[in-house]
Amino acid sequence: MALFEPTEKVGVFIDGQNFKGKLHYAFPNSETDFRKLYAYLKDLGGILKFVNYYAIDFSGIGELTETTPERWKGFVRHLRDCRYSPCIKPAYVIDTNAGKKIKGNQDIEIATDVLSSLAEQVIHRVVLITGDRDFAYLAERIREWPFCAQAALICPRDTAPALRDVVKYVISLEEVAPNFLKPRRPR
Repeated sequence: MALFEPTEKVGVFIDGQNFKGKLHYAFPNSETDFRKLYAYLKDLGGILKFVNYYAIDFSGIGELTETTPERWKGFVRHLRDCRYSPCIKPAYVIDTNAGKKIKGNQDIEIATDVLSSLAEQVIHRVVLITGDRDFAYLAERIREWPFCAQAALICPRDTAPALRDVVKYVISLEEVAPNFLKPRRPR
């Protein structure tokens, strides 16, 4: 399903924490096959840049170094092997009434990278993969960009209208997820 012409410069920006949480909620026995996700996204047309933003809970382990547990190093390597540019930063943990919540707050990194990629004309079209309504303002700015930038959104059905209403294309995560999911491995 091509949304963009093959000659268009398209950037895909994945809000990793939000994406993972929404997929887990909708498909609890599945996990993302990043190679299949890459292939699915490539079929949208003209994609040059893939960035996956992720916050990792480094509780007690410091930065992503040689002492980082192998599963995190393996995850980052896997993203790179699948042709993504991982943008990793430490998460922080919040204690809530419902238990611990891991927060990454990578919205500012995503917004900055999108706008700088547009300003440098590295890309002309944007695909956001998120359900976070905080990106509505970014989507509005993309729509107002001088050279007719367009945004597509791959999001859950319950995403706020404030975000859904300001992008040109909305793709339901629940409808397309079977294209890039695999059974969850036992831990």
